[in-house]
This record gives sequence, structure tokens and C-alpha cells, in this order.
Amino acid sequence: FGTSQARGTLERALLDAFARAVTSSESIAAPDRAKLPATRLVRLAEDYLDAHLHTPVYVADLCAVTGASERTLRNAFHNVYGVGPTRYLVYRRLATARRALRNAQPGDTVTAIATHNGLWDLGRFAADYRSLYGEPPSATLRAARGGTGLAAHGCTIVGV
Repeated sequence: FGTSQARGTLERALLDAFARAVTSSESIAAPDRAKLPATRLVRLAEDYLDAHLHTPVYVADLCAVTGASERTLRNAFHNVYGVGPTRYLVYRRLATARRALRNAQPGDTVTAIATHNGLWDLGRFAADYRSLYGEPPSATLRAARGGTGLAAHGCTIVGV
């Protein structure tokens, strides 16, 4: 699992670098956008993210859409949200997944909901979700289904 995860991280980094190199000439075509206020750059990026929430999005895509350099875009996101664009996207996808888990239909699974919301690394999804919301995604799903007992509230009974 560790090797697979490392390979996936490296693959994403290489694809992002490649996309940045390919789109670098497109960014030069719109230098005026880089001078936009941070809130406007972030809004342009958010509009793009809204349209691509269920697909892979790379920082290079956001740079091409906004016409800003990676550094300018990262600074804009830090000024507006206190995190970079990649982390913002993860938080946004986690929030969407949480809403879906809370409103789950019979037959919905944590895996299906996570992947539908663009969260394909399930181990990372579970860790990020627990860190942000204080419970595993499965506990949210159980509670939405009317689960009872401690497990529905994210508690584990030790020794059973």
C-alpha cells in the first residue's frame, strides 16, 4: 500500500509539472489577470472547481484559468482561506462528501461517496475526514442510516 501511495503521489506531481509546462505559454497570454485582487483570482478558481469537482484538478489547470502564476495563486488562496489551492480543494471535497454521507441513500457506501466526490485515495480520505470531523466516514454514514449504539457516534468498544 505504501509503495502504491508513493507511486500515485509521484505520478500526480509529474502530471502537474507536465501540465504546468504545457500551459505555461497560455499563462503568458493573460498577464493582466495576475494583477487581479486575491479574492477575484480565488473566485475564478472556485468557478472552475465548481465545474470540475468530480474530476482531477491540478494547480496548473487553475493557473491557466486564472492567468496567474502558481505562486500568485497560492498566495491568493492563503490570503483568502489560509490554505493553498490544493488543500482548499481537499477540504471542499471532504465537505461535499460529508453532506453526501449524512444524506446517504440505501445502498450508498463510503467508497462510492468518496470516489464520486473526487477523493480516490481512500486511506488519505479516511485520515483527512477523521482529522477534520472527529469521526471516521463510516460513523457518519451509520448515523445517517439511524445506527444505534456507540459505533454510530464514532466510539469504539475496546476488548469486545
